[in-house]
Amino acid sequence: MASSLASALYKVGRVFRYLGRSVKAAEPCCGIGGLRTWTEASGVQYQSVCAYDFDADIEDFYNSLGQSGALGLEAVFCGPEKGDVTKVADDSLPDVELFLSGPPCQPYAPNGRGAGFADPRSEILEIAVRWIIHQAWRGSLVCFLLENSTALASHSYFWKLIDLIVCCCPFFRVEVLEQDLQVLMPHSRPRLWVRGLRMDCLDHPESPLPSPKVFEEIFDKKQFLADYLDDSLPNLDPSSLTDTMRANLALYKKLAAEAIEKDGVTAQVMCIELDRNPLRQYWGALSFDAIPSLRTQGPKVFLVSLADLKASWEKQRFHRYLSTSERLKLQGHSESLTKHFRTDAAATKGAGNAFNVLQVACMVSPLLEAAVRAGVLRREGVQKLSQTELAALIPSSGPLASPSLQHEAAETVIQHRRKRMRC
Repeated sequence: MASSLASALYKVGRVFRYLGRSVKAAEPCCGIGGLRTWTEASGVQYQSVCAYDFDADIEDFYNSLGQSGALGLEAVFCGPEKGDVTKVADDSLPDVELFLSGPPCQPYAPNGRGAGFADPRSEILEIAVRWIIHQAWRGSLVCFLLENSTALASHSYFWKLIDLIVCCCPFFRVEVLEQDLQVLMPHSRPRLWVRGLRMDCLDHPESPLPSPKVFEEIFDKKQFLADYLDDSLPNLDPSSLTDTMRANLALYKKLAAEAIEKDGVTAQVMCIELDRNPLRQYWGALSFDAIPSLRTQGPKVFLVSLADLKASWEKQRFHRYLSTSERLKLQGHSESLTKHFRTDAAATKGAGNAFNVLQVACMVSPLLEAAVRAGVLRREGVQKLSQTELAALIPSSGPLASPSLQHEAAETVIQHRRKRMRC
């Protein structure tokens, strides 16, 4: 992990050091463990409560991680059998303080199937919404965070789910926002975020949520892509590429040289995809000093240093593909995790599916800190409220339905959508 990134995660994790413990979190679609990485980077031992992931490669990853001596993984359930959240009953879940999930984005992402809520994988988002509502009425949940593709916001049913959360959890302040990871790191990855905080953690019921932490709060200096890259890795001989790739590479270098000469571009590194022709409007975009959004498969990202662009390939600082360990670093994880994947393809998919650890930390930490300041989240545990006390938090203009009716409403809306999709 880049030292500046490790320092940033430590700084944003001060709430864990104050509590002296990991927060109790529900983590459906936990992937390679964003909360675990953030907690441990903060100097506190992570402890799973109920983390799930369906992917068999993720099951192998955690098995290897546990065999290496990693602690706190007892309640991480992965694989097609143990990690299938569609088989987990709401009532079987323990009480949690935080709900954190990044349901599959492939149904909505531009490079996915494009089936939207007709894709069976979209059911996971519905389950996440149902779990949030269920946990909210238990009285221990203080905040939640959902992450997904920005394309999700174009689906009207997504906004119905947001309305459902607002209606069924009227004692939570909820917001939806979009943020590109590039505001924090040299990685262009626009994401959609849904944040929620229990109202007794706010100064006033009408107060907005505390804003996510920004770059200036966590970094002491500008971050460059080169800081996250490994100078010791060998360059790639272009003769090993296909004829088409070599031709595309030459075109990309020509365009970069023109950008430097005519437009005054001062970037250090160009990121390109050699499978794609730069003369085609959509597929051939150049990216300077920031990698494009990482995916689970498809064209690899090729790196070309620009200060020595005219030098022969073997003398350039970078003339190679982005490595698996660098992919992990640019998602906020330690490069040492690479060894816990059975194959390079599994590591590529694991990094592509992961949410960025630092971005999650910047989204969640202000919510947890507000809960601590309000005396709701404590060292000894959360201040659990009864359903009567939760109802007392509802603003006078809010809905007053009972928790059983709220849960029934959630089930009715979701079941209606599934029935309509089958027709």
